[in-house]
Amino acid sequence: MARENVEIVRRLYETGAVDRAPELLRDLLDDDAVWINPPEAVEPGTRRGAAEVLEALDNLSRSFETAEHTVRELFDAGDAVVASVTFHARGRDSGAELAQDEAHTWTFRNGRVVSFEWGRDLPAALDAVGLSAPSREHVELLNRWRESWSRQDGEGTVACLHDDVVIDFTGARGPFRGVYSGPVEVLGLLSSMWEAWHEARIEFAEVIDCGGGRLLTVNLFQAQGKSSGIHTVAKVANLWTFRDGLIHRARLFQTKDEALRAAGRAE
Repeated sequence: MARENVEIVRRLYETGAVDRAPELLRDLLDDDAVWINPPEAVEPGTRRGAAEVLEALDNLSRSFETAEHTVRELFDAGDAVVASVTFHARGRDSGAELAQDEAHTWTFRNGRVVSFEWGRDLPAALDAVGLSAPSREHVELLNRWRESWSRQDGEGTVACLHDDVVIDFTGARGPFRGVYSGPVEVLGLLSSMWEAWHEARIEFAEVIDCGGGRLLTVNLFQAQGKSSGIHTVAKVANLWTFRDGLIHRARLFQTKDEALRAAGRAE
């Protein structure tokens, strides 16, 4: 059920249920659902029961002319999902622009939301559900690598790699299957990919701390073949390790479950 909970939370943000269309939450809320907001929130305090939660969300949506939560990362904690999001809004009366990072914790029971709590302290939110916060430096490093890869920036990509880096693509399908050692071989792999695809992009759908200095990312890959013009959309997973603040090992898996088993965290 944990994986289903992550996908439910993702859809809630994608459809605007959290900020623009709270009625979409109605069928997912447990009758005894609790919504907990910090004192500085537009709707501060605790709301109990589905009716009060929906009323508070409706009041929130009416406070802003525009409002949107953009998901940065989703953290899977079984019955709970922690969402690292950025909130962008414009006040309905003041016209003031607002942008802030938030941490939302969703708790489920039998596929229904029993608790929603938001704040601004992501490490505290992760600790509360029994997860340790991934190293901020490592997450930022992976984001730099992802952004460099997506704009086909070889220099920027290699700058994220340790001199002893090994990229294990034995789990890949197609012509890029293999093991690549050292920045030169890795750059050769990436250059071959860039030659094959047009406007290729990678987004991290999830980032999971696997302990021992390891991170697991679930990657959404989108690209268009240069020769065929065919659009490709795929979801794969990587297990990463680090040394001296750089990427030291990366192993590709076709599914999140495979990567979790390899990390000793099978669901």
